[in-house]
Amino acid sequence: MLLAVIVVVQLCTAIVGIDWGLPYLWNSDEKIDPVAQMLWQHTLDPHYFVNPTLAIYEVLAVARISYALHPRKVVEISLRHIVPLTWVNHPVREAQFLTMRMIRAASALLAVATLLVVYRIGRRHFGDAEALFAAAYFSVSMGIANMAHFATVEPMLLLMIVCALASYSRIVESGAARDYVLAGSFTGLACSTKYTAVMLAVPFVISHVGGRGLAGSVSARGWRLLALAVLTALAAFCAASPYAIIRFSQFWNDGIKATFFMGAPNGTMIGLRRSWIPYFWLLVDGLGVPLLIVGIGGVAAAVARWRSDERARQVYLVHRVWVLAFYGFYGLSPHHALRFIMPIVPSLALLGGAVSMDLIRRAGTPARRRAIVMAIVLVLAYSALYCARADWMFLHDSRYAAGAWLRNAGLDERNVVEYFALETYLPYFDRPRFHFRYNPAVEDMNVRGERFLQSIESYIAGSDHIFADSDFYYLRYFDAAERFPDRVTFYRALLDERVGPVRRVAVFTCTNPIWLNPRPERVCPEIDLFANPGSLPGGVR
Repeated sequence: MLLAVIVVVQLCTAIVGIDWGLPYLWNSDEKIDPVAQMLWQHTLDPHYFVNPTLAIYEVLAVARISYALHPRKVVEISLRHIVPLTWVNHPVREAQFLTMRMIRAASALLAVATLLVVYRIGRRHFGDAEALFAAAYFSVSMGIANMAHFATVEPMLLLMIVCALASYSRIVESGAARDYVLAGSFTGLACSTKYTAVMLAVPFVISHVGGRGLAGSVSARGWRLLALAVLTALAAFCAASPYAIIRFSQFWNDGIKATFFMGAPNGTMIGLRRSWIPYFWLLVDGLGVPLLIVGIGGVAAAVARWRSDERARQVYLVHRVWVLAFYGFYGLSPHHALRFIMPIVPSLALLGGAVSMDLIRRAGTPARRRAIVMAIVLVLAYSALYCARADWMFLHDSRYAAGAWLRNAGLDERNVVEYFALETYLPYFDRPRFHFRYNPAVEDMNVRGERFLQSIESYIAGSDHIFADSDFYYLRYFDAAERFPDRVTFYRALLDERVGPVRRVAVFTCTNPIWLNPRPERVCPEIDLFANPGSLPGGVR
């Protein structure tokens, strides 16, 4: 019964807000773009290697069902084709909503599957109570709920990683050939979801050595088992990402090399700004302070007790190595985001569940035991509220408020809204009468320095258009100020209202109380609207 309640909580945190942004597509990482192309061309070739293709094929399978229910209708991707769908009687609107709801609901179900695997690991190695605590912590992890809203690679990635880690525990335990086949299969599938899952090699090797001993791990049988796992992983990867082999050159350039240069923009890891501290704060945001403390306590217990607890020795070994290795590896790069660090959260929940029950059992007096139980209840209650607030932000995204302002501003076909930002960061254009236009000036890196500044500032100062922008866009230039000093100078002038008569006429954001301030990824950017107040309709000057 308790597990059923936990599953319902997980589903609710993932499903509330599932219509976020629709019919617009506000998360450019959702895999509907390559899938729509594949469905249009009737092919399994994604022509896409930013990520491997397991998650893409999962989204494709679900989208096919929606397309079958709405024949001769296609999902619209670009802004100019989506805007007409804001009219409720548009013939494609229903298909757009159904497809996106279905592929996002599939992500919610993948999150539930991951929760059940975490529960099963906890029950097998610790006990029923520890398993329930772990599942409960997982279900109210804001970052997990955040990712479960999106048809991105992360929900599938988390499931494959947790299954792989579970198989590594079996390697430590028994070391049978079938365990190595299982480990290789899940490792290959995880790597076929995201390239950086190759970091699973660290806990795998540690599991191999931990289970066989150093001598046994390099014996003839040990090498055969390693080879079996590696070959199985390669086979699983190729089966789930076949075009990585068919189009190997494109896969190498657009996938492997591009991933490396994303983490090391200068082509080397030497001298880069590290992200261990930013990732800590992202975990604070993704879990909330109380739940993160529980997770860190679980990792500390795994480090301290893995040799003394025979039943849980293997799971302590595997999951502490995974958390520390993955965190250490990702922190090497200056590139950081909440979704990147989420693969360690299931392990934090599992180890947190174990340490919670251990504290209860070790409590010396009934009063101390009651205090510990009350603290755990408060952690779960706060984390559930933290998740609920994040879901509220999905329902009240700042883009909705910005769109309502534009709709109520009295704009008509004589008015133009220009934007420099990505389409995903724009206001919710609801049945607009005005025109909107992309201005490529900021993105055009052929124009730099003073030439760029003079050109764009003189254009904006003399324009009667409204300019829409978002901190999700312009802060990327501030984060790399040494590479884009001219863009930073421009945005500082624009934000400080030093570009001719242009002013920031409206700002939209989500404001939370300081004690309950989740920042779900991709949700609630600051939307800034700039214009010459004298050019606006009288009611909004």
